[in-house]
Amino acid sequence: MNKIKVVIAGGGFGGIEAARNLAKYPELVEVTLVSKQETFLYYPALYKLASKEITSFSQLQIKDMIPKNINFICDEIISIDKTTQKLSFVKREDLNYDILVLGLGSVTEDFGTPGVREHMCQFRTLEDINCLRGLITKHRKDNHVEPLIVVGGGPTGVELAACIQDMFRKEARSGDANHVQVAIIEGSPSVVSQLPEKARQKIKNRLVKMGLDVYVGSRVLSYDGHILKTSTGEFVSSTVVWAAGLAAHPLLKEVGECDKRGHLMVNEYLETQADDKIFAIGDSASTTRSGLAQTAIHDGKFVARSIIQKIKNKKRSIYNIPQVGYAVPVGNAWGIASFGPIIFSGFLGSLIRDIIDFRYLLGSVKFKTALSILRGTHTD
Repeated sequence: MNKIKVVIAGGGFGGIEAARNLAKYPELVEVTLVSKQETFLYYPALYKLASKEITSFSQLQIKDMIPKNINFICDEIISIDKTTQKLSFVKREDLNYDILVLGLGSVTEDFGTPGVREHMCQFRTLEDINCLRGLITKHRKDNHVEPLIVVGGGPTGVELAACIQDMFRKEARSGDANHVQVAIIEGSPSVVSQLPEKARQKIKNRLVKMGLDVYVGSRVLSYDGHILKTSTGEFVSSTVVWAAGLAAHPLLKEVGECDKRGHLMVNEYLETQADDKIFAIGDSASTTRSGLAQTAIHDGKFVARSIIQKIKNKKRSIYNIPQVGYAVPVGNAWGIASFGPIIFSGFLGSLIRDIIDFRYLLGSVKFKTALSILRGTHTD
């Protein structure tokens, strides 16, 4: 029997999980993982890097996270030809597949807001983090009157703003720098709107207690590098960070029908509706709770199992919605962990988040490396 060529597009949570599980069947499949970068960023802990003075980043080499029998290609996919079952790249020659798994992740969504890409700092890539750290250093030295503004009150925005505020307060207490005000601007009526009301209120109270200014129901209209215009007023700041939205990868529209968010429509096996040789996972699939790391991991495992069942002509499992919780750190040693109606807050919430992160990392790296990543001291 000829091996089935499975290509996994995307080296994030879902892609790596699918590769690991398919690697258990070397007699059936030849697996290739494609990523446009050699490193895996652990996004749930990315906010910690904004406060570090060192220039190294918490990142892992993808090659070290996957089995040796997985082919790895570091290049960017520029087109997908379903007819010839071929992928085209920026640098290397085309690659054919028998089965394609799409886990391309997300890109920054600016909602067409003027000035976001030109004047705001993004928070998605290593380059973005490097830029942000430089801006934070400059801001705390030169702009003690102007606030540092984080646009977006979702988990990423809240985690980042609280982390920066903790750093500024620590420096002000030690006399190293004057305290700089940090503000969060969120367009919806509350921060972290996906959490239960009780959890949302606890987070807002914590942010206010930390000294952050929290503006909800305030939609950003434009930014010229100095004046931030919103639906509720104007702010003066030379340092604005955009953490407000993510969009599906634009390549997905070449593959098949997408929902209004740009995610591919899929069937009960996570196959795309237009082509049963193409699967979509994580942020690439139009499923409940897509966009979460836990969902991507769940999808990666499921699709790997479904592919093997399909090859063996066995009855295939039906996709089930993953049961996930939310764990949001809000400053040092404080967090919210929400599992349906059960909510943990304070130090216990923070500890639960650290345990979740640590468990995932232990499946990918050595104990000492996992510990250093959580502490923000890991160097590649």
